[in-house]
Amino acid sequence: MARNRMIKPDFWDDEKLSKLSRDARLTFIGLWSHADDVGISKGNTKWLNNNIFPYDEIKPDTFEKWIDELIRMRLIMPYEVSGEKFIHIRNFLKHQTINKPTPSKNPQPEDLLLRDYYGSSVVEFQPKISKDKIKEVKVSEEEFDRFWNLYAKKVGREKALDKFGKLKEEERLKIFETLPAYIEATPDLKFRKDPSTYLNNKSWNDEIISNSPKKPKQVSLETYRDAFGELA
Repeated sequence: MARNRMIKPDFWDDEKLSKLSRDARLTFIGLWSHADDVGISKGNTKWLNNNIFPYDEIKPDTFEKWIDELIRMRLIMPYEVSGEKFIHIRNFLKHQTINKPTPSKNPQPEDLLLRDYYGSSVVEFQPKISKDKIKEVKVSEEEFDRFWNLYAKKVGREKALDKFGKLKEEERLKIFETLPAYIEATPDLKFRKDPSTYLNNKSWNDEIISNSPKKPKQVSLETYRDAFGELA
């Protein structure tokens, strides 16, 4: 999904960028729009070509030449994770102001790789996310795996993960406190809410009503007499 990005006036005056072809500069701007909020984009050139220039018939080798220009200038860094290609945009957060950043779902390159490639301090290229924010996201994802496995109705993982990551710590603790009772009350998964619905509605605060189709156990007359004495 394309995103709104800023183009500062000094972009057009940058002497370094003037060494790029006009099409490479436009491709560079297109990468910003298709990168996530920490400056990482898919690296598949066919996908990028179709999304940046959807109405132009640009040959694959022509588009790749523009990407190569950006790589030679060390403006972007291509890398692979598990066979999937990605692009890291240099100084992305130095030039882009993201008011409500969405945590990246793309794997980020290692610090050493960034440092070796750009030949400068890695701090310049790392996403500017506070340590507290990084810790919060990491803990939420670890806890989400626990929630996901306990909940058992595995529908809409990405949507549920997004909802779970935005919860406060006390809300997450409340979930794990009440979830066993809710699971016991809904053994048939078709009666159990979808995970994202459960999280969005804060259903851990609701009264737990059993939807189990199982019939209650019958109590024998002897058991009743043992507990309460003879019938009147």
